[in-house]
Order: sequence, then C-alpha cells, then structure tokens
Amino acid sequence: MSSFIRLVAAVCLAVFFTGRAHAKVHGVFAHYMVGGMSTIDQALADVKEAQSLGLDAFALNVQQPDAWWTRASLDFLFKAASQQDFKLFFSMDMAVIPSPSNCTSLLTKYITHPAYYHHANRPFLSTFRGGAHSNANTQWTTVFQSLPATKNNPYFIPNFEDHPSVTDGTYPPSIFTTFPATAGLMAWETAWPPSGSPPSTVNHTLSTDETNLAVTRDAKRSYMLPLSTFQCKHHPEHGNWFRVGGLTLPRRFLGALALQPEFVEVLTWNDAGEGHYLGNLWPEAMPDEVMSGMVEGWGHKAWGVVLKPMVDVKKGEQVVQLLGKDGKVIGEGKGKMPVTDRMQDVGGICNFNYQVVKIE
Repeated sequence: MSSFIRLVAAVCLAVFFTGRAHAKVHGVFAHYMVGGMSTIDQALADVKEAQSLGLDAFALNVQQPDAWWTRASLDFLFKAASQQDFKLFFSMDMAVIPSPSNCTSLLTKYITHPAYYHHANRPFLSTFRGGAHSNANTQWTTVFQSLPATKNNPYFIPNFEDHPSVTDGTYPPSIFTTFPATAGLMAWETAWPPSGSPPSTVNHTLSTDETNLAVTRDAKRSYMLPLSTFQCKHHPEHGNWFRVGGLTLPRRFLGALALQPEFVEVLTWNDAGEGHYLGNLWPEAMPDEVMSGMVEGWGHKAWGVVLKPMVDVKKGEQVVQLLGKDGKVIGEGKGKMPVTDRMQDVGGICNFNYQVVKIE
C-alpha cells in the first residue's frame, strides 16, 4: 500500500467518527459520461470498479444519441453490464440534445435490455436539464407512448432545474402540474456550495434538498439527491470555475441518509472536464489536449475509499460515522489558483483537494 493510500485510509477513519446514520435509500448511482471506447475491456473495467464500490447502476449521460461512437460505446457498456450482472440507465443530456424525440431510437433499442435498470418494475430514465424545452412534458409523453408496450411508462426522474419556475435549485410544488409525466425529480446544483461562496463554505446543510424532498413527497413522487467532491473547470473554450469540496461528499451522504431520498446520484464517474471524476478516464473520450493535459496523472480513485463505506450503509451492511469535532475541511486549498468563483486564465491546473484524491 502506497503512503498516499495509507493517508487516505487514515483520513477516512478520521472522517467517520461521530453522527450515526442508517439508510433507506433504494439506489445509489454514478453519473457516467458516454464517450469513445476502443474495447469492451474498458467498459468491463468501469463496471467492475463500480460494483466494487457497491453502486447499483451507471446513469449514462448521452449527448449525441445517433453518433457512431455513442452506439459503439453503449454496445460495450451493455455487454459488460450483462456479463457482470450490473445495471445501466439513460440520463439524456438535454442541454445538448435538441428534442426528446431524438432519444426515441436509443430508448427503443435498450430499454428492454436485461441490463437496463428498473424501479417498481418500470425502466428508469433521467436527464440533465430539459425543463426549459418547449412543451417538454408533451414531447416526453409522445416518446414514452412510442416505446414497447411493456416499457412505455418509464420511472422518469429528470433534472429540470432549467425550468423558469425553479430558483436556486429549489423546485416549486407547481412543478408536477407542469410535468405530470415525471415520477419525481433530480437536483444537480445542490451537490456543491453556491457559486461565489468563500473557500470555507461547504454544502453540508442540505436545506434545498430538504425542501425538494418535501415537494416530491407531497406529490407522492421520488427525489434523487446529488453528491459530488468539488467542481473545477479550466478550459479556454468551455469556461473556468471552481467550487470547493473538502468534506462535502461524506457530509452530504450522511445528510442523505438522514433525509432518506429514494435515490442518490454521485457526480461523476468520469467527467474529466469538471474535475469531479471518481473512475477511469479513457483517452478516446478526451476531446482535446487541454483536457487530457489537465487530468493526466491525477487519478481520483482514492475517493472510492471514502465512498464505499457510505454506499454499504445504504445497503444496511454497516454503520458509517462522521467526524464532527471541529468541522475543519480536510485537505483544502493545495492548488496553484486563487480560490475565487471564476479562476480566469491563471495558467494553473485544478489540483485543489488532490492531496486527498491523487493516487501515486
């Protein structure tokens, strides 16, 4: 065991110290960016590592449903999941996909696959954004009606935070009047502190999630709560920002156990562009040299040491305990960049927190 892994193990022992919590969460997923792959071995590696952490499924973020490389990678992933008895479901990226109708072909092909994740005997489906699309509820209903007869009522848990009625990630009760086709809702932005927060701010309270959970419960719907480490992007074309992490992941997980949302989604398994990846980053999925240069040599798999015992709690296998002694953030602020909402072009790399997450 390397000195770093021993450090992470020590950190984990310190993190889980007080504050017992038991869970009644149905599923814990990881958001998975579908990119290029060359072999099924890559898909198998991802699936096996997710299983080792106790995750229930990958939420497959699809941005280009008809691209050849999307179809090829999905073929690898579903074959790998079948071999390992793992599950997958789609999280359609409606910030990129023009219309729900563009998702019909992909859903029709895979929603009957044995490896497709189901809840309450219904195929599970999510999105990133899409609430601002014109007539979104009608469009999704039309898509669902076109699916095979036994699968035409998906358990639809979208992230519709881009709808005009949503303020700072808080869903209003009227949201289900607008979107009756949904079985619930997912949050995204609550995974991190609000943009512009000082470096000492970590998102521990889950107050917005608590409000959202009440809204969904009152409507007899489900809620999917997001978890993440930190968020960091530094790219000349796609933006620059940083939101602190520290103990946000374990503390929000314990908060999730107390709130008991139906589902939890970890952001993310492999989003290199925003820095909060937990798993493998395959070179075929790196869109340019800027991004690959930022993540090369900066693996984050040690976060699994933190995540696994929390997922085990969800399954009732053990009790996790959280440090509550002084609330101090462990391992914050190693990076070369100023801790500001937008890093601007300061020429560094996003390595805040990496003394906690870098494997050597």
